[in-house]
Order: sequence, then C-alpha cells, then structure tokens
Amino acid sequence: MSTNCPERVPINFDGMTVAEAAALWAQHGWLVFPVRAADKMPLVKWRADAARLPRTPNGVFHLFKRMEAKGALMIGCAVPPGIVVCDFDHKPDKGWDAAKHLSAMVQTFYLAPGCTSVSCSPGGGFHAWFKLPDGLVSNNWDARTGGFPIPGTDGRGDGGYVNVPPSIRADGKAYRWLAPPQPIIGPAPDALIKFVTSRAKRLARADHTTIRIDGHTSTYWRVATQSMDRLSAQRMYDQNLVRAANAGEGGRNNQLFTSAVVVGRLVSSGFVSLEQAARDLDAAAARSGYAATDPRGVAPTIRSGIKKGQERGPFNIRDEP
Repeated sequence: MSTNCPERVPINFDGMTVAEAAALWAQHGWLVFPVRAADKMPLVKWRADAARLPRTPNGVFHLFKRMEAKGALMIGCAVPPGIVVCDFDHKPDKGWDAAKHLSAMVQTFYLAPGCTSVSCSPGGGFHAWFKLPDGLVSNNWDARTGGFPIPGTDGRGDGGYVNVPPSIRADGKAYRWLAPPQPIIGPAPDALIKFVTSRAKRLARADHTTIRIDGHTSTYWRVATQSMDRLSAQRMYDQNLVRAANAGEGGRNNQLFTSAVVVGRLVSSGFVSLEQAARDLDAAAARSGYAATDPRGVAPTIRSGIKKGQERGPFNIRDEP
C-alpha cells in the first residue's frame, strides 16, 4: 500500500463550525480549502497555489475564517496521489441511480460491506474512497466517457477534489458519512486497480480524445500535465469560445459544456480568471442562440463545465514559446 497519503478520514464533527471541521481534516493530513456553498466553486487556486496553502490545523482554521466574508463555505478536499474516489452520481433523468450503482460495485468488485469510507452527497450520490497500491496514481475520469464498468460513476484522482462532510450546501442539505461511518480508507479492489492501470497506459499514449455524445462530436483534453506556451493557451481558449458560439441547434448544450471543461482547466492554470471565463462563455452561448432558446440552462452548464475542468487539473503553461 502507498504510505505517502492519508489513510484515515475524520468522522466526528459534533458541534463544530466549518472552520473547525476543516482544521480537523488538516489534522488528519488532508489538503483542504474553502469552497463557496452558493455555486460550489473553490475560493483559492488550490492546485497552482498548493505549496503556499496552509497545511496545519491552525493555518487552515484561519484561512476558512478569513473566507467567511465571501459567504457560506463548504470544505473541498484535494485527492492526493495514491487515493481514488469513485463518485456515484444520482441523476434519475439519465437513469443513474446512485444507490443501485454503489450496490452494483459492491457485488461486481466483491467488496465487503463497510470495507472503506463512503460519504453521501446532498443530491443522493456517494463518494467511495480507496487506497491504491504503492506507485499507482489515478487520473480523473468522466461518467459519460471514462469507460468505468458501473454507469454514472465519475473518478476523482490526482488533480481532482471532492466536497467532504460536514459541508452544507446553500440549500441547507449536508454531506455526511454513510452509516456506520468507516474512518479507515480501504484498499482498492483488484478490478478497480486494473481499470486505473489500463487508463494510465492508454492516456500515456494520447493527450486528447474525440468522443460522441448524443450524436455530436466533441474533443476532451485529458492529461493534466499537457505543456504549452501562452500563445497556444490563448489559441485553445479562443478556439473553444468559437466552437461554443458556432454550435448548431441540438448540439449547443454539449459544446458549451465541452468548451467550459477546457476553459476550466485554463482557469486552474491561472491563465484566465473565473469571472472572465464565465463572461466569455456566456457571450458565446448568446451568439450561438442557446441563451435565447434555453436561458435557464446556460449558467448551470457553464458552471458544471468549468468545475469539471478544474477537477481535471491545470495545463502546464510556459511563459516562453
């Protein structure tokens, strides 16, 4: 087993404030940071500034206290190398039943009940935490394109993060541990290790992939360490805005989401601010006609796409060509 990452999660937060709970996570060895409850956006550049973020319980406590002026906070937790979190989404409109899919993983992967830490998200989903063998690192994957054998399952690995208990969303619903809470993160089952290993080998051969969703072709960049100069980053940014603006009817939502994913990675890289990126994507949606046909769908699509891109990790943008 890997010894370079935490092996336990805190489970008892009785009477604690968010800042106190975040400090307890830090005490257990996790990198945590404040996330705005209203839109689930990190309030710090936690990847780019990871070396400068506080790691001590006292430092984390005071970081959260300073950020309270920005509104209600949740706790974001970086997934370190050696850990993978299987994120079971609950989306009945897509046929994704998180409880059934978690049960399917238990049966398919021959897991013993209570073998690892499992948190429950306010939307009905689950996060199952696993330790990987020493030297094996998982990247992130998407439920729609990642090829995981259980439907509706995202993956959070190195470069990703999850919101953790006892965070409370803006609607008052909380993240919590599945009862009875299990503080020790269990070893990844063989089938999950095989899946992570096969993805690592496949992604080492290509830094992007072309996929089809609902009959429409989109391109996803998939390697967090892709390196480019600032001119190439600007070209990528502009191209994705143009793609979103030129998307045809029937494919506007998918393209806006796809472009927002790439833009979200550029936000994580410090290339563009979150506010500017959101404004530019909103303008692209208006030019495509999507804002006129589905005005309520634009902002959630942009937010979810940027968030997905931030979870995938930043690009390595060089100052020199």
